[in-house]
Amino acid sequence: MQVLKVLNNSLILALDRSGNECILMGKGIGYHKAIGCPIQKKEIQKVFVLTDNKKLKEFVKLANNIPDQYLNVVKEIIDFAASQYQIKVRDYLYLSLADHISFVVKRVQAGESGTNFNYPDVMVHHQEEYKIGKFALSLIKKD
Repeated sequence: MQVLKVLNNSLILALDRSGNECILMGKGIGYHKAIGCPIQKKEIQKVFVLTDNKKLKEFVKLANNIPDQYLNVVKEIIDFAASQYQIKVRDYLYLSLADHISFVVKRVQAGESGTNFNYPDVMVHHQEEYKIGKFALSLIKKD
């Protein structure tokens, strides 16, 4: 695979061996990369294949606006959910969750935080999701 465009340090738009565009995710994968640079398999943590050109453009646009640290946190959250609870997610969750976290962090930093989310129904009926959320919150606070 080779670089078509560096989106940020964690995401690049690449061309696979078949000539298809894809998004590659990996910690530092875009660091000091230029168009045409080859990508080593060991650098790739996740491959997003989007066959719809419109969705690919939206994905790239959104990825350009999300800081790397949020993408790295999201990967840790999803890895945790997959390993602890065997939860499978669709690729779009990586970017949508990173966008959500970025938005919430900006609101909190601006002093616009809402009330604490601690609803008993969620804790009782969605225990796994609640535990994943608590794990995510601990990562976000740490980073």
